[in-house]
Amino acid sequence: MDRILVTQVYANLLSLEKKLTEVKQLLEQRKNKAHLYQPLIPQFQEAMSKMRKTANLLQLSLAKKDWTNVVRNTEVFYGLSYLVRGELLSTYGKLLRNENEKTSVRINISSKVTRYH
Repeated sequence: MDRILVTQVYANLLSLEKKLTEVKQLLEQRKNKAHLYQPLIPQFQEAMSKMRKTANLLQLSLAKKDWTNVVRNTEVFYGLSYLVRGELLSTYGKLLRNENEKTSVRINISSKVTRYH
């Protein structure tokens, strides 16, 4: 079970990182759209950085058999994934179709971490 969870979490993260790389490549090809979508890139990168950190914490919690933190980190990871995935795929699709419409949702990941005790 531990291995399956860790594999799924990192597969999810890698798929998002790959899609972000593709978005960056599309932005390079479509320089006329860069001003619309470029501000989103740091937001996506920050969110994925926090996802990677959470995935690492999840792996450590699994190794320690700290089930409370396993559940917490899993929920945090998939919550971040939910926030990022739709917006990233929407941005990718708009760039692929060469649309002019800017993404309307702003991803705001606070640097403050909420702890549940």
